[in-house]
Parts: sequence; C-alpha cells; structure tokens
Amino acid sequence: MIHISYLNQPFHESNSLAESGRELLNDFERSRLLRYTRDEPKLQLLLSRWLIHEHLARSFPKLSRRWQLTSDPTGRPLATHPDLDAEIHYSLSHCEGLIACVISADYSVGIDAEPKDQLIKESFIQVGFTSSERERIRKSPFTASDEMKLRWTVKESLGKMTGQVGLESIVGFCTEKISQLDAHMPLFIETYDAWICRLPISNGHFVTLAVAQDRHTRPEIEIFNSSEWV
Repeated sequence: MIHISYLNQPFHESNSLAESGRELLNDFERSRLLRYTRDEPKLQLLLSRWLIHEHLARSFPKLSRRWQLTSDPTGRPLATHPDLDAEIHYSLSHCEGLIACVISADYSVGIDAEPKDQLIKESFIQVGFTSSERERIRKSPFTASDEMKLRWTVKESLGKMTGQVGLESIVGFCTEKISQLDAHMPLFIETYDAWICRLPISNGHFVTLAVAQDRHTRPEIEIFNSSEWV
C-alpha cells in the first residue's frame, strides 16, 4: 500500500505546524533554512517536515516519534526508527499552495507537484524536453504550458524515485510514452520499471507519483488530507 498525505490550507494559517516542524529539523536542514531569504520557502520546508513526521507517526502508531530522516547511497530518502528493522521509503514535494508526502514500506517512490497557474516560459520546452516529447507537446489539444508542467512532474517524480535529482538527470527521463495530458493513468513505463500515477488531491496543481513496483501489480494508494489531523 502506498500512503499519500497532503496539506493545502493557506500556509500563513499554519504557523503552529511550522513551529512543530522547526523542532524536527536536523542540523543540515537548519543550515538550509538559514540560507533562504524569502519567508515562503522557509514555511514550506518547516511544514513539509511536520507533515512527514506526522504521517509516519500515524502510519506506525505503536512506535514512538523517534524517526530519523536519512537517505540511501543513491540519494533516495529513507525514514528509520530505532525500534523498526525495515527502512521506509518516502518522498516530499512542496510548492506554492501545496505540500505532498508519500511513504511506502515496500517500494521506492517519488512525488512532485506544480501549480497550474504558475507562469512558465515557452522556451523551457527546448531546455527540459527531448525532441520526441516536444512533438507530443506541440500536438496536444491542451496548452503547451499545461503539457510541460504535467510532463515535468513525471520527470521530477521519476528522479526522486531513483535518487537522480540533478537537472541533467531529470531532463533525461523521457515522457514520450504518455501520449497527452489526459492519458489513462496509472501507466506503467517499462523503460524505468515504474508506475506513473496522477493524484487528484488539488484542483490547482498537477501532482504525479512514481512507484518502482512490478508491472503486474497496480499500485494501491490511500490518500489523507492532513488538515483533518490538526
């Protein structure tokens, strides 16, 4: 089972959650927080930390809240607990208006979200996509901006799933197999041995999940609105 949680209430109304998230930061995350000059990225980081820890606590209610966030040698995020032998795969995405989290005890996962109303330059098509993808985008009945955003969430989620999150690596993930914006999903992409799922958790965002799961087993997904946890 793949567990998704999200937070989409106005972030400025979530100061108490942000303070809870601040107490959960490790040393690296604290130094990262200090580098931000704008309040919005700071708030997104703090709320994402609250969300992943709260999600883990609710998924494993018999364990204490002594979770540690780490990563494997490829860079894929993992959550560990002193009283649990297994490592838990997780992924986070935060952007304007939405924070999303996925955890799985069995499969590598990646999640990405992009606001639908965010401006994107048409020239990005030359930078972020292969020639075959550009052809798909041009032939789409939807706007090029929407097609690019959807396909970019697919690339980002695959990058997070595999630990390849550098720009060059993300651009290299090809979405040609997805015919257009309204393609049937979940969709299995053989090239990456991964399922791609669009998540209906926000009308204002494209949200995509990648799961490294066997092609013969469709992912089972459970979604939680974390606003109900507050």
